[in-house]
Amino acid sequence: MEADAKNWLPVVYGMLNSDGRAKLKRVWNTWREFGIFGLKSWEEMGLCFRREEEQKAEELQSKSADGAGSVGGFRKMPDGSLDLPIQLRKEMQTLLDDMHSGVDE
Repeated sequence: MEADAKNWLPVVYGMLNSDGRAKLKRVWNTWREFGIFGLKSWEEMGLCFRREEEQKAEELQSKSADGAGSVGGFRKMPDGSLDLPIQLRKEMQTLLDDMHSGVDE
């Protein structure tokens, strides 16, 4: 299994959805925790997981470097603020005003 896992693990990984991939990664991590395979073999088996992590890190880095991206479904402006619709801004201000109306200054 040790010699063959580096071949079939990426294939299985590619067939699974994100939940299945998370479960497969837990199994892979368990193999390391219990010393089932040597470190070199274990790392070779899990290249698909490391590639995914590197890809996510690159995406996050490029978004933060550009100042682009989104938060909660709202686009981030170059200065880091959120591009909120005017009506939403008004509603949020009304809520804040209501919250502070009973506060003694």
